Amino acid sequence: MRGVVTREDRHLLAPLPREDLEKTASLHMMKAVFICETLFSWSQGPLPSLRVKPRSEN
Repeated sequence: MRGVVTREDRHLLAPLPREDLEKTASLHMMKAVFICETLFSWSQGPLPSLRVKPRSEN
């Protein structure tokens, strides 16, 4: 039967320790912020470090 939790399934649903949840959440937040900053900087134009320099400048 779907949607019914048996006693054998209870251990699978045990909540993670709070510290693990906080670590995971902060990791996802950092990833999201990084992605947003990257996309924003790309929308502003190429970064100077990513510009291809002409060979004469090297």
